[in-house]
Amino acid sequence: MKNLSIIIVSSLFLVYCGRSPAQFGKFEVENREQTELSEDQTIEVPKTDLGDEHEESQDIPQIEIDLSRTGRYSVETHVNLCDNNWIDASQLQIGPEKPTDLSGDTFAAYGLFTMERKNLNSKYVFKIRGKMPEARFVSFETYHKYTQNKVDQIYDYEIMNADRMESMENYAGIPYEVFITDDGVDPVPGAHNIKFPKAGLLLGKQNMSMFYRVYAPTDGEDIQRKDLPRVYAYDAETGEAAECPEPYQSESFILNQKHVDLVKGSQHKTDYPFVRAPSWFDRFGFGGNSAVPWYVLEFNKLFDDSVSIIKFKAPSYSGQSYVDSPQVRYWSLCAQDIANNITMGCVPDQFAKPDTDGFVTIVYSKANDALQRKVSDLGYKFLPDIRNEDQNTIGFNYRNLFPNNGFESDMMYQRDYLPKVRTCSVSEFLNDSLSQQRCGI
Repeated sequence: MKNLSIIIVSSLFLVYCGRSPAQFGKFEVENREQTELSEDQTIEVPKTDLGDEHEESQDIPQIEIDLSRTGRYSVETHVNLCDNNWIDASQLQIGPEKPTDLSGDTFAAYGLFTMERKNLNSKYVFKIRGKMPEARFVSFETYHKYTQNKVDQIYDYEIMNADRMESMENYAGIPYEVFITDDGVDPVPGAHNIKFPKAGLLLGKQNMSMFYRVYAPTDGEDIQRKDLPRVYAYDAETGEAAECPEPYQSESFILNQKHVDLVKGSQHKTDYPFVRAPSWFDRFGFGGNSAVPWYVLEFNKLFDDSVSIIKFKAPSYSGQSYVDSPQVRYWSLCAQDIANNITMGCVPDQFAKPDTDGFVTIVYSKANDALQRKVSDLGYKFLPDIRNEDQNTIGFNYRNLFPNNGFESDMMYQRDYLPKVRTCSVSEFLNDSLSQQRCGI
């Protein structure tokens, strides 16, 4: 498999991103009799030039998807094209200098699709249509609006009929369809299906949401609105095109009192391990990614002249050329302003620098030329502290996505695989004469 290169969400890391070109191009809507789209109304989604070598590869299975459906759920017009339901709260930028809301990974893009209805008399079926982007992981998940608990999901490997631990780069450009059905509506036969939640009216409205996740798009290109999959609305009873429901914008995706309460009472600590996140933070909780069984995290009051050193044994991940059986599909460690639900920067697996024993050491501090030179000389990874003056508490969040069964039960977040943190002053970190140099890590 070709070398992985992810650039996803925070420009802080672009200085050391490798390149593995991915290109985007037009994926034009078929000009069927029912579809009267002119050339200037073309919608774009990710397209990767795989080249002749990939086109002839026998390693990539042929995906049989009927994109020329007739009858039910086939009409695609401007009326039932729901582009406006991809809302502004979506986090599509990739790279270390682009902090993200939603407690997300800065090397992932998050498309947020919402709808608001004021009656339950009609039922919907939504058709999602696009091409698989060149990325490490892709999924669609539906959530309750008011609880943000997960309802249903479908992962890339299920859509592509691939192995669960397989990275998606080799499937880039393959078309797919996924259907989302309202509660009580039968799945579309012979298709990939997920469901929206069963929900009554609250305050006269029914609100539902769907997340589209793209982890580590190759070459770190931002996902643009035009690159998002197309979603079409249909009447579940007749199968005919239906007018799209109204979207809703919601601050609840960005701020929540639970995040504020989580960091209350944080104290300055010099030596501490990560701990398991509360249950509402995990894959079944507040907008969590169900591909991550659970998260581990830690908080600390950190002064501007401090250095935090995080050390752990890195699991092997999908896409490493020398790994036959990866322990996880993807991992990343992120620095977060948890109270405001903002991720400020992350170190993803392929940008980490394991030592000869497989340990990763990450140094988190304000940018400092002398410190950064020392970090580089030691073979550590530098994660810049970009907190505002009023952000005196820092949170670190660590995720393992799709661990294999043996790793999850026996090693994940255990012993050497559990991150540990030491904090000291910048001068202590730089002082080569101290017996406990490098904060004693």
